[in-house]
Amino acid sequence: MADSADEKELASDGLAKHVGERNVQIVENVAFANAVAKSPVRMFSRRMLQLYFFCFIATMNSCINGYDGSLMGAINAMKPYQKQFGMKTTGESTGFVFAIYTVGNIAGSFVAGPLTVSRPAPDPTRGRVGR
Repeated sequence: MADSADEKELASDGLAKHVGERNVQIVENVAFANAVAKSPVRMFSRRMLQLYFFCFIATMNSCINGYDGSLMGAINAMKPYQKQFGMKTTGESTGFVFAIYTVGNIAGSFVAGPLTVSRPAPDPTRGRVGR
C-alpha cells in the first residue's frame, strides 16, 4: 500500500483515486465492472438492438393498456353504446364488462409468458460475457 504522500486527491465524482502510479477506481459491483472492462458494450450490436426492441414493446404495451382503460370508460359513457347493448353508465352489467377486461389481462399474462419462450434459457454458468 502506498503511503499518504503518494496519494493524490479524489476525483470530483469521488470514485477514482490515484495511488502512486496506479489508477484505482472504486465500484459497487466488482464482477459487473470486470465484465464491462473485459467486454465493453457496443450500443448497436445485435443483442443491444434486441434489447431496445423488447423495451420498445414493453413501453408500447404499457401505453396501450392505459389507452384501453380510458377508451372503455369513454365508450361506456356513449349513448349509442348504451342503447345497442342495453347498458347503463353504472350498474352490474357495466362492472361485469370492466371485470372481463381485467380478468383477460390476468389470464393472458399466464399464457403469454410460456408462449413466447421458444427454447430453454441458456445456462448462465456456461455462457460467454457479451456476444
